[in-house]
Amino acid sequence: MDLLAEDQAKYAVAWRDYLRRRKALLASVLGYLPFGVLVTLFIVGMGWSYKIAEVAAMLWLVGAILVGVHYMQWPCPKCGKVFHMAGRTKNIFAQRCQHCDLSKAEIEAIYQNNPTAMPVA
Repeated sequence: MDLLAEDQAKYAVAWRDYLRRRKALLASVLGYLPFGVLVTLFIVGMGWSYKIAEVAAMLWLVGAILVGVHYMQWPCPKCGKVFHMAGRTKNIFAQRCQHCDLSKAEIEAIYQNNPTAMPVA
């Protein structure tokens, strides 16, 4: 894929944003059970009501849902539309943009070959 340096930088920044969103989604989903167990053990140890643990678990669940929505709203760097959704069709596992057919592999290749475009985290 022939892209100008400006476009390569845009794709690299977009891929870095995608990686952050994906890591946040995985952490929120995989962290739900350990978080719930630790909070429950702490609350039981303190002699408090289980209701506090239930509220904490529900807050984590709401946060995980919000993180998932944020992940699903990732814009395609090529067309600017939402990568994972087209109309009512949603595909969290989509490997290609639902609008312009740009693949994640193409974006990742640009990201890996363009280290100068990667912002410092």
